[in-house]
Amino acid sequence: MDMRQMLEQAQNLTRALADLEARFKAQELEAASRDGAVTLRLNGAYEVLGVRIAPELLAAGDKAAAERALAEALRTVLASVKTYREEQRAKVTGGMHLPEF
Repeated sequence: MDMRQMLEQAQNLTRALADLEARFKAQELEAASRDGAVTLRLNGAYEVLGVRIAPELLAAGDKAAAERALAEALRTVLASVKTYREEQRAKVTGGMHLPEF
């Protein structure tokens, strides 16, 4: 492979990764706490799009339970976003592990 071909491949990869970032922003992922009391919605760029808290949880006045449910939903949705991003990047890069930027 000559230098021109390598440069062309690098430019193609750069464009594909830029397109991927746009797709991350458009992709919505949602997760809830196990009891369903808290639901969070994020996009693939880790931006929070929505939070739903069950009225019963708020009415109960149990701050600790609300905090646990929120943390659980957050851990779950963040893991989902991370997995989604890794899978999509692997498709674009052919499994080559590139650092996030």
